[in-house]
Amino acid sequence: MARDFPWYEIIENSTSLEQGDILENWVVNVPRPSNGEVVEEYYTLILMTQTCDIEDGIPHLIFCPVWTQAQLGEAMPTFNKPATIGNLKKGYMVGFYPINKCEHPSLQRPWRIVQFQRIIELETNDVRNNPQLLVPRLKLLPPYRESLSQAFARFFMRVGLPVPVDTS
Repeated sequence: MARDFPWYEIIENSTSLEQGDILENWVVNVPRPSNGEVVEEYYTLILMTQTCDIEDGIPHLIFCPVWTQAQLGEAMPTFNKPATIGNLKKGYMVGFYPINKCEHPSLQRPWRIVQFQRIIELETNDVRNNPQLLVPRLKLLPPYRESLSQAFARFFMRVGLPVPVDTS
């Protein structure tokens, strides 16, 4: 008999932080190098920092943005193609990771895509002291959280060799 492995847990009224926490509509100050301006943008973020490091009191947290297929399709039209989505689901798209939909009545979300190529660093205290952290949020659960973490590591550990293997 197949076991049920839920993708998410709902965190309510808590300032605790763990790898896999998803922060919806979070304000991020984004610098614009072209004109030196800093603008506020809203993102859905997933916490990538290891929970043990957070518990050790590190001063900064690493997040990656989470997008719907429609959002990514606007910026990158290839995400509108069925072949791209098929490759994403099979794990063939380095730099992106799909996460399942959530059907909980109070936090319904479509399946979404984590983008590893865009790292967002926020100060731990700023995140913990933001009242928005108390809004009910989703937390990615094992084994999906570990799979996400492994895909994130694979994205950074790739090595391009200057000379290919000679198989002749």
